[in-house]
Amino acid sequence: MSKRCLIVPPVIFEELKIRKKENECIIAKTGNRKFEDYVCLGIYGNVKSDSTLNAGIKSITKACNLPSISMHTLRHMCATALIELNTPLEKISEVLGHKNVNTTFDIYCGIMDGHEQIKTTVSGTMDPAIAFTNHLTGGAHLCI
Repeated sequence: MSKRCLIVPPVIFEELKIRKKENECIIAKTGNRKFEDYVCLGIYGNVKSDSTLNAGIKSITKACNLPSISMHTLRHMCATALIELNTPLEKISEVLGHKNVNTTFDIYCGIMDGHEQIKTTVSGTMDPAIAFTNHLTGGAHLCI
């Protein structure tokens, strides 16, 4: 498991205080202290599984009439958003917890290539000055 340094908004600390009290009640009731340092405990004092968390996300997306997604999909969405914001790859790799920036590149290079192609196409065909110049010189142009 890798460690990450994140900026945490104050509202998260308030939620953690609430969770800590809930967990103390669960531990007192079950006597299961194995996971007392964890945040998300189930009713028997065990760590909540990925399937429990994915079920929660599915419930939220369904209630909002959105497509069903998983935690893994959220992770990819976050990485894609960071790429679109031109966040340096090293920073994205750090946020995702990859030990090597090459891992991040291997996974997301297709997205980065697509992003660069879109940017090049848009700037080359949607910029009125470039489109007009291309039209005059016989270059590629876009008729709108």
